[in-house]
Amino acid sequence: MNKAINGGKKVSKTALLICLILLLASSADADINVSAKVNSNPLSLNEQLHYTISISSENRVQITEPKLPNIPLLFFRNMFTSTSMRSTMVNFKLSSSYIYNYTFVMSPTKPGKTLIPSINIKIGNRSYATSAIEIEIVSTPSGNAYNKAPQNAYDPFGSYDPFSGSGFGDWYDSPPRAGETFLATFPEKNSAFLGEPIVVSYYLYTEQGVTSLNLTEEKDFEGYGKEIFEQPEQLEFETVSFRGRRYKRSLIKRTALIPNRSGKIQIPLMKANVRVFDFSYRTLQLSTPAIYIDIQSLPEAGKPENFSGAIGTFNIAEELSSQSISLGEAVNFGLNINGKGNFNQFIAPLFGKSPGLQISAPLVTDNLKAGIQGRRNLIYTIIPQEKGSYVLPALVFNWFDPVLKAYRSYEIKRTEINVKPANVFSYFTNFFQRGRALKFNDLLSDKRFANTTILVHTWWYWLLSCAVLVCLGISYHMARKRNLRFSDPLLYADFRAAKILKTHLQAAQDAARNGNKDFYCLAETGIMRFLAEKFKISNRLSNPEKLQQLAEAQIAADLLDRLKRFMDSCERQRYSPIETDPVIIEKDLAILTTIVKDFAMLKNKSARKK
Repeated sequence: MNKAINGGKKVSKTALLICLILLLASSADADINVSAKVNSNPLSLNEQLHYTISISSENRVQITEPKLPNIPLLFFRNMFTSTSMRSTMVNFKLSSSYIYNYTFVMSPTKPGKTLIPSINIKIGNRSYATSAIEIEIVSTPSGNAYNKAPQNAYDPFGSYDPFSGSGFGDWYDSPPRAGETFLATFPEKNSAFLGEPIVVSYYLYTEQGVTSLNLTEEKDFEGYGKEIFEQPEQLEFETVSFRGRRYKRSLIKRTALIPNRSGKIQIPLMKANVRVFDFSYRTLQLSTPAIYIDIQSLPEAGKPENFSGAIGTFNIAEELSSQSISLGEAVNFGLNINGKGNFNQFIAPLFGKSPGLQISAPLVTDNLKAGIQGRRNLIYTIIPQEKGSYVLPALVFNWFDPVLKAYRSYEIKRTEINVKPANVFSYFTNFFQRGRALKFNDLLSDKRFANTTILVHTWWYWLLSCAVLVCLGISYHMARKRNLRFSDPLLYADFRAAKILKTHLQAAQDAARNGNKDFYCLAETGIMRFLAEKFKISNRLSNPEKLQQLAEAQIAADLLDRLKRFMDSCERQRYSPIETDPVIIEKDLAILTTIVKDFAMLKNKSARKK
């Protein structure tokens, strides 16, 4: 009896312990809350979408940074994070909550509807998922909330020098109080023409010790398109003077704006959380002031009939590959446009028609910063049709110079091309051709012989033959594949891995040709799936664990080292806030191709030994 009682006590204690563990586990899960939201829906084409994933917890947690997949109609631009802590005291009991925000900045590419899928987030040893959000992209925003400036807005058009550090006080009603930290905005000019690029600089000014800065919002308005002109990776302070006092100043960002309507436009507002120390740590929520720029329409007086829409300050140069060629050869004419302007808003000029000359549309190559500053090369291919001397037809490039406030024009100089006779062997092309056409007499009809259909002359015979050959080919392929699957499973796995590699590498190649930063994500995913299939490595392992498995497979150290360096490069480029140069992407594609070829030539020796 006593044994039964003792056994019952042990069972009840075990059950109580299990319930306590389940209760603690459920309470631990309840402490974490994951949500997702967007700043605007519907979204207009001239707005930016801020997709924010918020994670709140009563305790500090280890979060694996979420990754955003490719979303149709949305182009990824930037990602920033922020962390905050809130403390409250109730009944003399102190409680804290931690909030982690991951904000992805994207720009719409065209109107339509798209879906941000559910995003998986790993927190500690558990996974959480956000809800999917459907986004509607419209051509123009509803309402006219941003069409007019506030009536009580101060006049920002005083004299200033945004890069001297001493003249920006005219943009603000009063100087900042002692010990304060503030954000300042400086457009390079307070008045511009329609379509003229404007660079806007954002600075952080402080008299305090700044430990960190997190950009929380960049609000856009109607009337312009924009590109990132400069984005520093870290705060670099310099000492400047403002109204007799000294401040530390750091550049946060420079943005290139291209106005698309006349009138007053408001430049983007920027908000940030700044962590400062002055006797204690505290977080400041800062915002730039509202600043407006006056946009003027282009003058009609003196406007050329063939005006292409180019606006800026340009230097034009021309070059010709050769002035003397043989018939059948081609000559290249180059027009080089260098300077600052709306390069992405105007079309290339075309040559006029010229008898005897075939002139192609130009091949455009750009070396531009934010699409507004740099060099554009236009290469025209010219092919003479006959021998002789030709004068190139007119080629005129017109643009509006905002500095001179006048239209300017460049016309190529008079250039003559001498075309010599072609090689003598070209004259013998038709030597063996007859001067007259061959003629065949009609067949004589004879009713004594019945008409007989020849099978090989019928269309259905060849259709049936092709169908049989296709079926035989498919049957052979399926039989060979089935036989290989059982006779040599390792070789079959190699074929499967090669097929997977081709699929992912093709996607990475397409992204590289388009200069798309998604190349690094596609390349990393493709090569790791290929290696996991080829060397029988679980896809549940992380990339470092997969590399460790490869090292144990007796692969050459040099090949593994190149693979690790390429993976590290992919990680840096994927999370870099700066747009990657297409030339660098092409070089990384060549490195990826070499690595893939080297791995494809290897045999899975370790697996075959087993």
